[in-house]
Amino acid sequence: MPVRIDIIIIFKSIDEYLKECVIHCLKLDYRNFTIILLPDEKCDFPVKDERIKIIPTGKATIPVKRNIGIRNVPAHAKLIAFIDSDAFPTVDWLKNCIKYFEDPDIYAVGGPNLTPEKDPLLRRIPGYVMAQKIAFGAGAVRHKIVRNHFSNELPTCNLIVRKRFLESNGFDENLITGEDAKICSDIITRGHKILYAGDVIVFHHRRRLVKPFIHQFFNYGYDKGSLFVDGALKSVYYIAPSLFVLFLLSSMVFVIFFPAVRLISLIGLGLYFIICLGSSLSVSADLLVSPLIAFSVFLGHLSYGSGFLLSIVKRFLYKNGKVTRKSKPNEGIPDR
Repeated sequence: MPVRIDIIIIFKSIDEYLKECVIHCLKLDYRNFTIILLPDEKCDFPVKDERIKIIPTGKATIPVKRNIGIRNVPAHAKLIAFIDSDAFPTVDWLKNCIKYFEDPDIYAVGGPNLTPEKDPLLRRIPGYVMAQKIAFGAGAVRHKIVRNHFSNELPTCNLIVRKRFLESNGFDENLITGEDAKICSDIITRGHKILYAGDVIVFHHRRRLVKPFIHQFFNYGYDKGSLFVDGALKSVYYIAPSLFVLFLLSSMVFVIFFPAVRLISLIGLGLYFIICLGSSLSVSADLLVSPLIAFSVFLGHLSYGSGFLLSIVKRFLYKNGKVTRKSKPNEGIPDR
């Protein structure tokens, strides 16, 4: 009998994406798994299967819900698999990940989360954005299939982790988003490895342009800013969008008050958009779509960078006793 894996799926209430996710999980080519569903309230899931377990959590944030799921995984389970309710796995998702855990130093395995080709354009464009290094930094590899490699961070829309680690080190409940970056940082800090495996694949519906996409990227920036201040994240690419926001703000000042340097600021912005357009053409050759992708890269930079800067300012005030960090129930859980 293969090792027991419990799949944790958090959500607010049942929708079509969740049904799609669970149906695909039930079709997995793997013999020993269960699915733990974590809704806000008690619900009657339309698909009946003895492998499905429903645990109402009340209104709670992402890390709180995931920690509730972890506490309800049985003792004999060895691995916990995380997938988002708006994603669905390939049939060999779990079967392909198992072989990598034969290495005792590997504590987490994940892989590509790809945009479904049949999704509407306003959902596919955020996928094009995330697949570009200029937009998503080193994290862009998570949104396409590349060679296997060790990674410092993988998202929990496609992440399988050793249960014993999660039992002693749960998700940080002070975060709204970025809890996956923190858990990955904890794994690395304790001397273990995280593997990106190109054959451990899920398909992930993206947040729709414009408001859900902007909100998602703002939250990414906000919580990554907190983690950066705490030293959990050290890569320079986390800072880049916030530097871009500062450049935009300073350019506005120059354009208004310093006409002599106005041309330099405008040239800088022009070069930025040319680079964004060139990068966008590399993921979509459609001349009508690529400008919209490039503009969405700009929106992503602006949203993430603003969230990052606001987080740093608020963390500084918090450390000086002037403001406390509060999160709303369900904040960060996908807004379709």
